[in-house]
Formats: sequence, structure tokens, C-alpha cells
Amino acid sequence: MEPHLAEDEELQKLKQWWKKNGNSIIIGIVLGLSGIVGFNGWNSYVQNRSESAAGIYAQLRKAVEADSVDSVAQLSTELTEDFAATPYSASGALIAAAHQFSSGEVESARKLLNWVLASDSVEPLKQTARLRLGWLELAESNADRTLQLVSEGDQTGFEAFFAELAAEANLQKGSMKAAIENYDRALAVLAENSEYTLILQAKRNAIAGEN
Repeated sequence: MEPHLAEDEELQKLKQWWKKNGNSIIIGIVLGLSGIVGFNGWNSYVQNRSESAAGIYAQLRKAVEADSVDSVAQLSTELTEDFAATPYSASGALIAAAHQFSSGEVESARKLLNWVLASDSVEPLKQTARLRLGWLELAESNADRTLQLVSEGDQTGFEAFFAELAAEANLQKGSMKAAIENYDRALAVLAENSEYTLILQAKRNAIAGEN
């Protein structure tokens, strides 16, 4: 076969193959490029949202330092409502709740702590919120609610803190035996002679009437 005839035959085969598969290849390339552009666009959006949340979080900390109740309320609401998916929302809510409680805004603090509990935050932040909410309820003479909070959720890494909280709640209810048992639970997981251990031991001994 002449070389040019072989080339013509191969060219015809290529044209037929392209006619059959060309559209699929073009669509695949377009979709692939769209996916890359879309992924990069999403990453840019997430980064911008995170940077905006970081800015509001910084403003919140300054508002707490300035003891501005209204600004703390406004900025914490902005974080929890508009930037809930960012890691700054739960941390900001915890900071704001502590400030609002110390300022006498109990309901505002309770709302923020409950928001953290219901959020998709990492477990340590949710445990912190549960502990603080438990102490808030105890300060409001709601010992039963405090004990309910103690019994809910994971306590890993926070066992002593929850046991102490349960002891204080039982003490408020007048259940000395349960209080001592919970102090013993807390002491069992703490290092000997640490400052926290000595404080809890003193509390436990005071209830039990021991020196």
C-alpha cells in the first residue's frame, strides 16, 4: 500500500472516532475545568468567611476587655448567627457567656451556652459549655438541672470537673453522702498533691467533718 493511502485511511479512522467521541471529551474537559474553578472558588469563600469571623472575634475580645455589655451581645450574636460554621463562633460564645454572666445578664449567658451545646463544635468546647452552664444553673439554685447536665454527654478529660460540679449540686440539695461520693470520684482521677486536689480534699473533709 502506498504510504499516502495508509495515511488517508488512518485520517479517516481518526475523523470517524472524533465524530463519535469528540463531544464527550469536550464535555469532560469543560466539567473538569468547572470543577477546578468551583473548588478554588469555594476555598476562597471559606477563607474569606474565616477571616471575617476572626475579625469579629477580635472585636468581641476587645468588647469584653472594655466591659461593654451591648457590644458583647451584638458581636456574639453576629458570630453565632452569621458565622456559625467557623471555629470562632463557639469560642466567641463561651467568652461572651462568661462576660454576660458576670455582668448579671444570666439569660443571655444561658442562651449562649445552650447554643454551643446544640452546635457542631468540637467536643472539648461543648464539654466546657456544659460545665459552665451547670455552674450557672447552680448559682441560680437549679441543682436538679445541674445534675441533669452532668449526666449528659461525654466527660472524657473532664471527669474531675464534672464530679466536683455534681458534688456541689448534691450539697445544695442537702445530700451530703452523694456530695462526698462525688468528691471522692473527682479525687480518684486527680494527681496527688496538686493544688486542685488539695482544694477538693479540703471541701470533701469539711463536709465529712474530717481534719
